[in-house]
Amino acid sequence: MATQAPAERVRSILAVATSMLVRTADYRGTTFARPLADGAGDILLNLPDDDPLTLAVRTASSPAGARAALECADVAPLASRDRVRARVTVHGSVAEAPFDIVDPPGTTLLRFATERIILTEDGAEQPVLVTDFATASPDPLARIEADFLAHLANTHPAVVHQLAARLGNHTLHSAQRIQPLRVDRYGLVLRIEHRDDHTDVALPFAQPVTCPAQLTDAFRRLLDTTRRCHFPNHKR
Repeated sequence: MATQAPAERVRSILAVATSMLVRTADYRGTTFARPLADGAGDILLNLPDDDPLTLAVRTASSPAGARAALECADVAPLASRDRVRARVTVHGSVAEAPFDIVDPPGTTLLRFATERIILTEDGAEQPVLVTDFATASPDPLARIEADFLAHLANTHPAVVHQLAARLGNHTLHSAQRIQPLRVDRYGLVLRIEHRDDHTDVALPFAQPVTCPAQLTDAFRRLLDTTRRCHFPNHKR
């Protein structure tokens, strides 16, 4: 199954993040804010005036702001073994945004000037060019992924097992849990958990989806293909 380009993967992770670990020379902590990446590849954070990170930035000696690293984890929406699917680490500097950008009362807009991006996935680190990140877009399903996977697992567990049936007995033998792990424009990934390990298996859509409205039809076609192959007497 085709996969997201690294820059698109990073954009997708940041698009749904609600917290991140931020480190500066004088501050280390978790900041609860939704990051917004702009067209230049910089990251905007809107924080309360008294947030510890805001205060640390204001006391930075350099007019360019404080040297900083931002780390964000991509956590699988559903309970599973090794739920952290990827991590994004962004290095650069953070400072107050220009005064021509209006903040809501009681808040400060910080601009994180991106210099270096590292995507860590499956134990491997991959650098992402800032220029690629600046022009990339999030996966079209990123913002609905969590709700879709929860609905699939909690409301249609039999469908999950029907999809897994196409993987064959060798993969499913002694499986203790089958859980939807990820969905993006290219398809669905199932995690097959055994006692001591797990296997992730990709089930591609017939063609990539371009918007959330296409997901239902793409998933239905995937399920129909599975049923025709493994349940030949099934009728729609």
